[in-house]
Amino acid sequence: CMIHVTCSNSKRDSDQTEKRAGKINAVCADALLIPASAISAQLFGYRRRRLM
Repeated sequence: CMIHVTCSNSKRDSDQTEKRAGKINAVCADALLIPASAISAQLFGYRRRRLM
């Protein structure tokens, strides 16, 4: 997930936006990882069944 954080002059504001961006990135990573692992698990199970 790409997010563009606008730069601000005050240190406190930039800290807040960085924290928010980090949270959003973590959520995006989870959203991407869960389907990916589910898909690979399905493919792996499918391959094992074909081999038997």
